Amino acid sequence: MKQSLSVILSVGMLFGSMMNPAAHAESNGPASGSLSAEPSQTSDRIIVKYKDGADRQKLYAKYALKAMEQLKLPNTSLDVLEVSPRANVSSVIDSLEQDPNVLYAEPDIQIRSSSPSGQFPAGSNPANEASSTSVPAGTASIAPASSMEALSLFSSPSQPNDPHFPEQWGLQNIGQNLPNQTPSMATWDIDMDVPEAWQITQGSDDAIVAIIDTGVEIDHPDLQDSIWTNKGEIAGNGKDDDGNGFVDDVHGWNFYGGNNSLYNIFDDDLQGTQMAGVIAAAANNEIGIAGVAPHAKIMPLKVIGANGAGYVSDVIWAIEYAERMGAKVVNISWSLTEYSQALKDAIDNSSMLFVAIAGVDYLNTKDEAPEYPAAYDSDNVLSVTGIDPHGNPINAYSVRGKNVDLSAPNTNIWTTIPTRNPGIGAQIDNGKYKVVYNGIGFESIQSDESRIAAFDRAIQYFGKAKPSILLVQDDEWQAIGSDNNYLPLYQSLLGTSGFQYDTMTVAYGDDGPSLDKLKSYDLVVWFTGDGVGLDYQNYQIGSYTTPLKEADQESLTAYLNGGGNLLLTGSATLLGNEFSPFVKDILHLDAVRNNYSRSGEIWDKAEGAPGTLNDGLSFDMFSSFTYDDMVSNDPSITTVNLNAVLEDYAYTSGFEFPAAYASGVAALIYSQYPTEDASVVKERMILNGKPFYPDEDVTASNKMVDAYKALTDNDLPGQPYIGESYSDTLDAETDAHDVYYINLHKGDQLDLTLAGDSGTDFDLHLFDPTAQSLYDTQKVAASSETRESSAESISYAATVTGTYFIDVAAYSGAGGYTISAQRTPVHQTGTYEDTDEALAFTGSWSTKTDAGHSGGTAKQLDAAGSVEFSFTGGQIEWIGYKNNEQGIADVFIDGVKVKSVSLYSESPQTQQVLFSESLPLGGHAISIKWTGKSDPAAKKSANSINIDALRVVTATKSYTVRTEEQDSSFAFYGTWTALNNENYSGGRTKSTSAKGAYVTIPFTGTKVVLLATAIPNGGKAKIMIDNRPETARIVDFYSAASKYQVAMFDSGELEYGRHTLHVMNIGEHNASSAGFTIDVDAIVVTKPSSANEVTKWYEESNPYVNLHGTWTYSMNGKYSDRSAAYTDLAGNYAELYFVGSKVSVLATTGPNRGKVYVYVDGNLVTDEPIDLYNETYRFQVPIFESAELPGGSHTIKVVNAGEKNGLSTGNYVSIDAFLVTYSVGKGE
Repeated sequence: MKQSLSVILSVGMLFGSMMNPAAHAESNGPASGSLSAEPSQTSDRIIVKYKDGADRQKLYAKYALKAMEQLKLPNTSLDVLEVSPRANVSSVIDSLEQDPNVLYAEPDIQIRSSSPSGQFPAGSNPANEASSTSVPAGTASIAPASSMEALSLFSSPSQPNDPHFPEQWGLQNIGQNLPNQTPSMATWDIDMDVPEAWQITQGSDDAIVAIIDTGVEIDHPDLQDSIWTNKGEIAGNGKDDDGNGFVDDVHGWNFYGGNNSLYNIFDDDLQGTQMAGVIAAAANNEIGIAGVAPHAKIMPLKVIGANGAGYVSDVIWAIEYAERMGAKVVNISWSLTEYSQALKDAIDNSSMLFVAIAGVDYLNTKDEAPEYPAAYDSDNVLSVTGIDPHGNPINAYSVRGKNVDLSAPNTNIWTTIPTRNPGIGAQIDNGKYKVVYNGIGFESIQSDESRIAAFDRAIQYFGKAKPSILLVQDDEWQAIGSDNNYLPLYQSLLGTSGFQYDTMTVAYGDDGPSLDKLKSYDLVVWFTGDGVGLDYQNYQIGSYTTPLKEADQESLTAYLNGGGNLLLTGSATLLGNEFSPFVKDILHLDAVRNNYSRSGEIWDKAEGAPGTLNDGLSFDMFSSFTYDDMVSNDPSITTVNLNAVLEDYAYTSGFEFPAAYASGVAALIYSQYPTEDASVVKERMILNGKPFYPDEDVTASNKMVDAYKALTDNDLPGQPYIGESYSDTLDAETDAHDVYYINLHKGDQLDLTLAGDSGTDFDLHLFDPTAQSLYDTQKVAASSETRESSAESISYAATVTGTYFIDVAAYSGAGGYTISAQRTPVHQTGTYEDTDEALAFTGSWSTKTDAGHSGGTAKQLDAAGSVEFSFTGGQIEWIGYKNNEQGIADVFIDGVKVKSVSLYSESPQTQQVLFSESLPLGGHAISIKWTGKSDPAAKKSANSINIDALRVVTATKSYTVRTEEQDSSFAFYGTWTALNNENYSGGRTKSTSAKGAYVTIPFTGTKVVLLATAIPNGGKAKIMIDNRPETARIVDFYSAASKYQVAMFDSGELEYGRHTLHVMNIGEHNASSAGFTIDVDAIVVTKPSSANEVTKWYEESNPYVNLHGTWTYSMNGKYSDRSAAYTDLAGNYAELYFVGSKVSVLATTGPNRGKVYVYVDGNLVTDEPIDLYNETYRFQVPIFESAELPGGSHTIKVVNAGEKNGLSTGNYVSIDAFLVTYSVGKGE
């Protein structure tokens, strides 16, 4: 069975979970239950992804499933389902995975968080370290110099005035003393050079980091100015103002509770608040700490609630929300040990950078025991592990592995925590009875003077001059020891105040005084001392009951309801009874947590609450006792009158912190380069990492995150060289170097030219992949240094595959320059076998030997990896084989994904042209990547890919591309049957005998040929192009003998562009035929080689498409990519930012459709609104195509005009997709 995983949080959350049994709903108060309750280890929720056309309702009924929610993501949709309580979850999943209508099914896994000890074991406040009793073995307990004294060591103007900054070694490490660190002095320069990075940027409002974790206390004084605000939402009006489906999501959303409450004291929400502080706490505000990116914004997205419970489905929802609302970075400080395909799909479909902790299982390397999402092979996932101030991993908090990208700080961390001071005392007055609850015990007050004052005030609260008093000793001293007998102390307190009293000592294990006994007194003083409810029969083996027995609670309840008064005191008086009627309904208190719920937290100071009997009191208390944090559940009766005084910051360690540090640096990069692709930001951070030298390998590179190098171009590796040319300035005195990096394959020709302003002398250097800095002059592969000139050039053939570094250096002068680069792959016309060195393989490829393969061998990949090839030519073909073990591969040309190719076939086929693409004659690169995905027609395990050879072809006037009927673009309607035969193209075809059954096939080109089968029982079909009646032909599929792959229809020459082929069974046949069968085997599309343009599709669910106002998603196989968005509200619009030379819009027309205006670059380009009305529904209709646009960035906006013609029944507008045309190599 696939076991769902519980969240493992800090000890603070562990204790908190005891008080708040898990429930997937917002905790408005503590749930009922005992302190020993534990979160569920299993889940009855599953996530299911269906094949196209699946009848979900039938599946619900068949497997007794209850639909909970549907997750709408780009290019897909998922169901979250609840399994019947009587069913076995594992069996249901196994059955679903065998169902032909299901792509995959998996448990809705409970996410697993970070370190089980979230706080630094030595305590939360270095000022108190000397009194700490929990210092790690071998660690000195050291109190540092005062923060402001230490701050004086940092004299640079870039140093903030935040008091704890001097101990924030991860930001700047000058070898300062650190509390609880051995040796006490940190190792100089083991840091991220953050102050240096701040000289470039401290973040920006649009550098948004989504924290998908617990909630965040957004009102924390060091965070309140760093919280993201949804400008489209009006706070508190109960409306979804921006139409994104979330009401009043002003600062984020609580996906766990389904509301906008981002912080809940009963959930603690510790970890999210800690991460927010590391990432973006305010700097230079003279309090607390400084975040890595203090001007960036935090988007809190809560997916973990009470008991540390949270579900992958909520994470997927949060990802979709963050994407749509503009987040650039997602911080993930939890991990899964179980693989989730649904989560990976959500990440792969996102444009955001996901920064994830490498894991929490430090006993195994991440190569042996991967944890997710860090272990996903996604280009937009950066995995980060932890190191200490000396550059070494800490066994309890660090994981290792070659699959880990970078390191960042994870020990001795100052960060923000929730600011609430726990309630440790209360006064209760319901008009009938009064109670003073002292939750620390007067014996815990260190000062005699303070103890007497607090006790006297408590007695005076009851307003009786000479009350009759019963002093009840219930402190279990007989079992604990005579040193814990506090009777003399309470006798002294009462005697000093001059009160007369009777004493009753409760025998260990017995019940306290009866109601009859209690009723004889005006006031009962009941103390429990150090008692914690030891079971008197089993106390030697640590068995517990409760300090106040059930009979005691019943007696006290009756006594108070009869008008009695009670002073109840002791550090663990209510332990085990937090959810009892006595506590909730008599004392009117709710339990929040206790002082051990956050490891290392010290409660050693108390203050009286203003306006209460303790107003003005302040004293030290012993920190070794157990204290409960309580709140009033009825302020009209109960008021908290005593609080433990805590800092708003903690000194802490844990697995969770490395991701937060790296997320902050990613935010700095996005502040400087807001349009950078996530994969480039990831590459930039890895290349720019600061080398360190631990005792053993920690990551693949043994580098830690370096904020300054990731931003600067003054040293290697610099910024990525992506375009054709760059212009910038240099100054030999102040800014002498601009560095770029470029990836070259062995044999690639790189031609660089430099031109500078007159009066400058700028030089050009090219460093090889082994260089670490500009000081590695022996690693210079080529140079151009013309005296007293900035006209330089380099021509270089790469000797190895790798990352090369271009240095534009100012020898003298200051001014502007322009550098141009042309990379020319040398591999020209010809066939390149799988054994050729020109093919760069990553991953574990295995060699397959077969006489049917080109050259006798091919290579197959069954796990993450890719193959890359640089070439010079006008067309590239990928040769490989198909069989029932093959899956789907993604193909990229010049860094742009152009197709997902299925290699699946039920019958083996070798030397197949799996992919062919015409390109402008010149240098290009193809990359073929394993996806781990299966063809919808295949078994789940069929996900291999292969390569036999790559063929480079010179430019021709035209070329053809064959697409099988299995391609997802073929939309079949009616009853069609898949037939398998090695004579069919691809080994399979789809046939139908049903009248009216049809298929629509989109294609881009100048001609299409339909391949089909002529058979003795063939029928007739009506075939046309673009639904234009003048193109319609009746085609007869009859033949006396079966003929395969027949060119059944030829469109003839068409205008180059997007078209649709429509094939429909008309239910007729000629006299010789025995049936009505037609089939669709494949199409062959002709494309002109001169068309050096590529059309890129942006579905309505693409993150670059912004839907403003209220829109609803609709799922239908007739839509492009099976989904569209619609609205009937005037003024709502869909907007796309794009780079290209032309753009068109696909929409649905129909009987209830309205009209739209279209704006391009802010200008209205439609004289009259476009009418989307049609008598019947038509799908993927091109309603608009722009004129030719100048190169560069553009916007298109399609606005609901709020108008319709007289025949239409509504104002609905449906947006299906945007089509952007751009020149290859010049677009996105």
